[in-house]
Amino acid sequence: MTYFDIKYSLRRIIKDYKYSFIIILSLSVSLAVSFFLYSQVYAINTKQLPFADAEKITIISRSESGISYVVGGLTDYEFHYYADRQNSLDHFTAIEDRQFTVETDNSTDRIFGVATSSNMFKIAHQEPLIGRLLTPADDEVGAAAVLLISYDLWIRMFNKSEEVLGKTILVDGSLVSIVGVMPEGYAFPYNHDMWLSNVPKEVSEPVESGWSSFIGRLKVGVEPLQAEKEFLALAGSLVQSYPENYKGKSVSVGPYVAAFRQGTDMQTTILTIVTIAILMLGCLSVANLLVVRALERSREVLIKKALGLPLLRIASPLLLESFVLCFISGIIALGLSMLIMSAYGDRVINGPFWWSLNFSSSLFFIAVGIVLVIWLLTGLLPTLMALKNPVQGGMNSGRKGSGASSSSMLMNGFISTQIMCAFVLMVFTGLCLVGLSRIMNADYGVESDGFVTADIKLSETTFPAIEDRIEYYEKLEDKLHSDPRVKDVAYTGGLPGSFSYARSYASLDREIIVDGAYPRALEFPSSYNFFEVLGVDLIEGRVFDESDTVDSELVAIINQEMAKTLWPDSSAIGKRFQLDPTAEGPLLTVVGVAPPLIYGSPISFFESNFGIIYRPMTQVLPAWAKMHIAVKVGGNPLDSMTSVKQLAHEVDSRVALVDVLTYEERLSRNGLQFEGMLFNFVPASVLALIMSALGIYGITSRVVLQRKSDIGIMKSLGATDGWITWKFMGATFKQFLIGAILGIAVMFWILPRVAQQVQITDHIIVTYLCVIALLITALVVFVASLIPVNKINKLTPIKAIADKDG
Repeated sequence: MTYFDIKYSLRRIIKDYKYSFIIILSLSVSLAVSFFLYSQVYAINTKQLPFADAEKITIISRSESGISYVVGGLTDYEFHYYADRQNSLDHFTAIEDRQFTVETDNSTDRIFGVATSSNMFKIAHQEPLIGRLLTPADDEVGAAAVLLISYDLWIRMFNKSEEVLGKTILVDGSLVSIVGVMPEGYAFPYNHDMWLSNVPKEVSEPVESGWSSFIGRLKVGVEPLQAEKEFLALAGSLVQSYPENYKGKSVSVGPYVAAFRQGTDMQTTILTIVTIAILMLGCLSVANLLVVRALERSREVLIKKALGLPLLRIASPLLLESFVLCFISGIIALGLSMLIMSAYGDRVINGPFWWSLNFSSSLFFIAVGIVLVIWLLTGLLPTLMALKNPVQGGMNSGRKGSGASSSSMLMNGFISTQIMCAFVLMVFTGLCLVGLSRIMNADYGVESDGFVTADIKLSETTFPAIEDRIEYYEKLEDKLHSDPRVKDVAYTGGLPGSFSYARSYASLDREIIVDGAYPRALEFPSSYNFFEVLGVDLIEGRVFDESDTVDSELVAIINQEMAKTLWPDSSAIGKRFQLDPTAEGPLLTVVGVAPPLIYGSPISFFESNFGIIYRPMTQVLPAWAKMHIAVKVGGNPLDSMTSVKQLAHEVDSRVALVDVLTYEERLSRNGLQFEGMLFNFVPASVLALIMSALGIYGITSRVVLQRKSDIGIMKSLGATDGWITWKFMGATFKQFLIGAILGIAVMFWILPRVAQQVQITDHIIVTYLCVIALLITALVVFVASLIPVNKINKLTPIKAIADKDG
């Protein structure tokens, strides 16, 4: 390649700036979207913890009734049972998620943290930024509790002051000394801001205390499968020793990072398919445009061939042009993708801290490799097609020989593939829109207008007895009523639309076993006026009243589905069932049956596995459980949010109200997953349509260029513009039809699994989505192919015959 070739190629790019701009825009946008989509797959499937030998970190958590918990579920007894008997892990420790109520001189907040031992920091191999880590002395029974905080919390609560070391603060009502600050970005085990010294209590018999996951590092020479077999065997021995306590229970054992990938297979599979589809669409569209560009220069190429120039010399300018265009597109795409990641990464991916979207060196080299591959594909194809032209035929006509026929078939196949991808992406987008619409318009079975809601968690140290906690909630209710806008106040362990803790239950009349274990239900401690305030009428029985106290008969209201499970052939009123049968839990008398309210997301399978148990909070109110408050107000609830928070602070400054939201805002959070999916699919679908349009435009333009002389002859013989238009549109319609059939076939293959994720099984809705996607795709294809045909129809027959190369 000579200096002249380089200069000539660059001049051609600048001279044809409109064409160059379209190519760069198409490729850079498709690359940017692909990089952004792939970065999510890369983060979920590839990223490791930023520690040495992170792949050796292993987690053990509860597996029960076919459900494997990502974290938690194991008791204090199990911790010591496994710790005393296992031989697979070093630095074995418990991690217990907690939401700490933290009181400083300036504020009271709730902070997501973990109670753990000094071994956790040996597993993570991370030194503090300032201060010290937890030490074995902190693990001793009777040792004073100490605390480490995150870098972000250090800035947020202590203004980055180094005097924080040794500072004593109230954590869940107990004085705790801060001994260290962790480096910026450190959030192990996952997204935590506080680390409190704690070792599970040793107990001699199985009891339902503790809710931990256990982690450790594989010993030298121990493989993951060996550790899994050992812990499963230990779990089996627990079942044999204590069948009533551990019936149907086991453990989930595996690499720590892999545990957080549970349930992401469908997400990453779809993202991977969309990424490949967008890359293909961009590549094929640009290849089509470059083919048209190369064919416009066919006479120049043929002259060089006739003069006997080497093929490399002829091909070099064409390859150089495509390289420059791909290089510029790649640079723009990298910048765009990094900008999108920094601005919107948190909206599309929710997970542990190491899933954060950032453009690492690995992603950079992957991006460079993709750009080089696209250059080879989009540069070589047009070049080879241009070089295939026979010299004599090329000088005499715009047609090609048999080689062109096969290449045309290939390009037509590419266009059909583009149409298929655009169709599938639009249907996916439609499914996400329907899913989001169902969530946003779901009937949870309660009134949601005019409520201010918040989360409350009372410290067991500050409020040790149930009477203390009840007294606080009564004071808060009285205080809130001092605001004339407040109409009513209700409390519950979980508002419809949210979740709560689960407990097993058993019938006293017959054995009910689900997946080898007792069935489970969500338990909601609730105020006596809960149903009234939220506008719920019971199906039968009564609501709670002031006679339901800690000293009276233990009662419950259950939902209709649970009532049918326990007593399918008779009324549940007045009958009793047992909670936590393996731990000989209390017997509850059913006083009411509630309608089927929706807890958790309306589009979810997990919550549907559970029954619902409402209990009077005057009889059960665990200190460790979070409560929701629902404040019914007059007027716009947004105007009352500040007042609710302030009045709660006046009742007791040691209690933090968090997530103070309107009820509508709280319910809308269930749609965040679909919003994230839409953020991916909407631009991907639009881009797919654009790429399909460019592809159709490119191939139609190429055919028009090849057939320009023939068209001139047809027009001279009396062919009308409409006839010529229909002739070319007929070919385009075949490509559309093939693409549509392929798209429908793909949807039939993928849809059952996608529908399972979004719970959209209504065939009418799916049919509507497919029809709408087909109509939109058909319109885009029609317009894209009509533009070049109309352009040629404007030429006179003589001009069309004479102007063979455009």
